[in-house]
Amino acid sequence: MYIEWFKFLVNEIEINKESCLRKYKYLDCKNCINICKKQAVSTTENGIIIDKKKCDYCGLCKIYCPTRVINFNFKPCGIVKEHNFVYLCHNSLGGEYSSCLGILDLETILLTFSDDQIINVILSPGDCKSCNLKVDIELKKKVKICKNILKHFYTNKKVVIEPFFIKSFNRSDAINFFKNKILKTLTDGVVLSYWGKIKYQEQSLLAYGLKLLGTIKNEYMEESILPWYELTIDASKCNFCGTCYNLCPLSSISYAEENDTACIFQEPVYCTKCGLCIKACSEGAIKYLYFNNLKTLIENKKILLISKEFKRCVNCGSPILDSIFEVQCINCRKMKLLSSEIKEIIKTF
Repeated sequence: MYIEWFKFLVNEIEINKESCLRKYKYLDCKNCINICKKQAVSTTENGIIIDKKKCDYCGLCKIYCPTRVINFNFKPCGIVKEHNFVYLCHNSLGGEYSSCLGILDLETILLTFSDDQIINVILSPGDCKSCNLKVDIELKKKVKICKNILKHFYTNKKVVIEPFFIKSFNRSDAINFFKNKILKTLTDGVVLSYWGKIKYQEQSLLAYGLKLLGTIKNEYMEESILPWYELTIDASKCNFCGTCYNLCPLSSISYAEENDTACIFQEPVYCTKCGLCIKACSEGAIKYLYFNNLKTLIENKKILLISKEFKRCVNCGSPILDSIFEVQCINCRKMKLLSSEIKEIIKTF
């Protein structure tokens, strides 16, 4: 009965269709569809759907979704062995006590180091070829990213892949360990001993995971390594139309007024590389920076992208940001133009 209850939890998949980027005309995001080796993900007029008969719950669609549309109520489990934390997949444990390691994201891996005694995080998948998911390829990519990140810190911590061997562990001890930890953490909806007790906003978990790695050796990191982007806005092109900060799915970009100055800020830690702001900018004013500043990301600071002094509309008091020669804001000018057009139409009747 316990096993059946546990499997029921594994099969729970939540889809937040409101967050899907496919609803915007600027993007035709197909990350979840392209990464699914079982062709379980498809799209309809009402958004994405997942065929549970085809789905193997590897979690890759969740990892590759930039706006966290897909969510699983399950996490991989691991066991402590000396100074190592070893993640084991459902294949290596008989499919009963853990999920596929494909669901492991960077924050989960790095947060494992929240235990000071852990020096190595070992990913030990079973036979990925028998699952026909090619998750081993994705795991190698994750380990490569982790290695590049760790190079930027003064630390002896490592993330490696070591295939699971029965002789390496006492399987009954491992299963008993999982049972105890699972029973203690099911109420939190998390099945991982160290990770489950950390309470932070989901989007900033990776920032906290990086902070655990200690002193930064080199604070500038190539943008291709991290799942964040720092942005830059060309002041000569930006007209403060508001499209970028109004569309940003996770509010990484924001607008604020300070006295008579309009400011656009970015919090890079909330950026998911969806590219919506760049695609939507009609002036082509937004670009990605090639390097990200690790200190800024870890401290979760707001970055000022652009600022501009303004005067206020004589009608509604809104800031006039598109021209220094106008006395009305763009909305009031549109309403005035529309009003004159309506009057002309009425005259014809």
